[in-house]
Amino acid sequence: MRGLIFTQFLEMVENHYSADMVDDIIDDCDLPSGGSYTAVSKYNHQELHDLSVALAKRTEQTLSDILIEYGDYVFEPLYQHYQRLFKEKHSAIQFLLEVDSDIHKEMRKLYPDATLPNIDCSMQGETLVMRYQSDRHFADLVHGLILGCARYFNEPLHIEIPEFSSGQAEFHITPKG
Repeated sequence: MRGLIFTQFLEMVENHYSADMVDDIIDDCDLPSGGSYTAVSKYNHQELHDLSVALAKRTEQTLSDILIEYGDYVFEPLYQHYQRLFKEKHSAIQFLLEVDSDIHKEMRKLYPDATLPNIDCSMQGETLVMRYQSDRHFADLVHGLILGCARYFNEPLHIEIPEFSSGQAEFHITPKG
């Protein structure tokens, strides 16, 4: 995973909890990186998992809650960082519908060594059906990203999740109102 994901996670922890909490969760984990990240480097996704587990334990939340919180938090910074990839996206549904066909395609060009999740999207009437699959098991993070996308575009969405495991999920996303 790109270091930007890690730097934003630690920023979220500092902003939502404290700088001491950042130090505490890094100390709780035996991280190959030592918890020192740069936005442009690449790190093992297991480190994000370990940091999330440590934060969940210290805050007495579930891992699911932490990953959803982080996904919601990180959407806007990612959107701003990769803004040129998103310039034609003017709604949450449009953005989500084109994640794999446009955004992941461009990410593969920028980072040929990137391991991206499989995202398959289709419209069923007014409902966007998004299927996620990944060996990294971050379906909760994707759920948070969907929430962050809705918040960023100021478009309330109704999200149903008829199929869910950490490695694969199906999200049914419909505009509210």
